[in-house]
Amino acid sequence: MKAATIAASGCALFILAGGAEIAWGRGKPPPSPPPASPDIVYMSSSSYALNKPAIRGVAVTITGDTITSTDQQLLKGLDGRNRGSIVWSPDGLRYAWVEGRDPPTAKIMWAKPGKTPSVLYEPKVASDPHVWGGSDTLAWSNACSGAGSVLVFTRASKSDPVTELETEPAAIMGIDIDPATPNLDPPAVHSPRLIRQVYYPNGFAFSPTGCYLVFNSGYGQNEKVSMVSMWPLSPTATTLMTWNDFSAPRYPYACDNEPLSACPCNGNDAKLCYDYPYPAVHSIDWSGDGRRLAMSVTVGQDPNYPWTDLKVAYLDGSEGSQSLSKVERINFDAIFGSASSEHSPQWGSGTANNECERLAFSQSAGASDGSTMNGRRLYLYDHVTITTACFSGPREIAAREPRAIDWK
Repeated sequence: MKAATIAASGCALFILAGGAEIAWGRGKPPPSPPPASPDIVYMSSSSYALNKPAIRGVAVTITGDTITSTDQQLLKGLDGRNRGSIVWSPDGLRYAWVEGRDPPTAKIMWAKPGKTPSVLYEPKVASDPHVWGGSDTLAWSNACSGAGSVLVFTRASKSDPVTELETEPAAIMGIDIDPATPNLDPPAVHSPRLIRQVYYPNGFAFSPTGCYLVFNSGYGQNEKVSMVSMWPLSPTATTLMTWNDFSAPRYPYACDNEPLSACPCNGNDAKLCYDYPYPAVHSIDWSGDGRRLAMSVTVGQDPNYPWTDLKVAYLDGSEGSQSLSKVERINFDAIFGSASSEHSPQWGSGTANNECERLAFSQSAGASDGSTMNGRRLYLYDHVTITTACFSGPREIAAREPRAIDWK
């Protein structure tokens, strides 16, 4: 659409083809254009505003070995917005995230790019599930039944305020969403239903069909990645990976003789035990061909600076009856520095025959390892480069301080 601008009496008049016109006063900027439809949506926050992330989107065009990208703000920074999770709807029309610093006030929001956000789910009464906004605790897929879609989130545990005893354990919950129609926008949202009760669930990823969900749970030597059927809903889960498969570090801690201590001294006050106090797996994504899981895993040996690397788990077998083949580490130390961290890996479309195994990920590095690459960046990377159509190394694209990301 062509337009012309006419200046008169200190004002600017913007005349659009077809006779429509918009005026703005002296000293006021023209209205911003609506955001382009992004391919990657992400949480954006610097170390100076960790709890006030904005939501931004990146439009990516890949032609052979050439990448062009445009980064735009979708929503301004907001105090209390959770920076650990963001997810696209299966049709790529909406994205969802967690807002609110702590349960029970935390809620799940959704929006279309360029549109006003609305509430997807929030607890209304004391018995409603509370929302936990940890690392990679949202996933959204077409329903295996073929009707609508399902969004999963982490239910926060509840405790008695007097005894401090747990009254409701953490769990994976699912929200069924009806298909959108021209007369129903946004679609109807149903009450959350229990998917599986697990300890410290995170790292959610749906299989390509949406019939299976992979998740991480537990910590220390009890941490594992499991798979559960979504249709029919399975009462049991299959273990895909254990702590030893992650090859995550264990940190030393001193013994004590308190009741139920995990590290009793037994007369040896110098005794040390080795464990990791938090989940080592921070994020998981399941590839479109169903053969691989991309993970962000703690590898740093220093408990004061537990940096993460990307790892790829290769799966054997058909969807739903898969087993672990191997786990490979993607080592970027020579490029980003020995203490760089790679976060939130997301598979892309890659090439037609999937030879390139294309990933997007956010990355952070700092001066602690001697690197001059302070701050956070967004990269595309081809894990296997056996053809000239693949990228030769990580390729930076436009972004501002990316944290959790999702790629359509």
